[in-house]
Amino acid sequence: MLRDPFGNPLVKQESKSTDEQKKSKRALLRRSKDAEREFARWLTDKDGFDPKYRNLTSSTGRIGQITGIQADILSIHYIGEAKNEKFPLKWLRYWHKIVSKGAEWKKDSILMILPPNRGEVDSRLPALHIITPERHAELLRKEKYYDEHDGDAEAKFIQPINPNPVTKIAKELKNGK
Repeated sequence: MLRDPFGNPLVKQESKSTDEQKKSKRALLRRSKDAEREFARWLTDKDGFDPKYRNLTSSTGRIGQITGIQADILSIHYIGEAKNEKFPLKWLRYWHKIVSKGAEWKKDSILMILPPNRGEVDSRLPALHIITPERHAELLRKEKYYDEHDGDAEAKFIQPINPNPVTKIAKELKNGK
């Protein structure tokens, strides 16, 4: 066996997994799957099952069991991925700060994270917009209401975001305003 100047082997030998290590790995995998199922249940409860793909999804809304799709969750408006990974601590600090400020100012919190401007990152990758589950549930409720009213922008509390000015003028002329 080849050794370095300090007598350590240059090639690491595979160590046998102990029962404790195996249990730990199984616990992590179980936690990941539980989080995936919980998120799938939440999303399909708030957004609904996509009727076109209902035969692909499990009773919880998961599609992760079909490996070719490479996504975990499918609902009416979303295809999702649930991750149980280490998260950069500074992002958590930013999130904590903006959630605290949101509560202080009685506003909804959102954190935008831009992808790095580096060669290995696709330049077309959009920014991350992180919102709270409560805000997301509210937006899904409004989206569902909007869809149920055939996209009527005048319905109850929904107003279009950045409406097309030409369409808006045409609508006003049609309504005699």
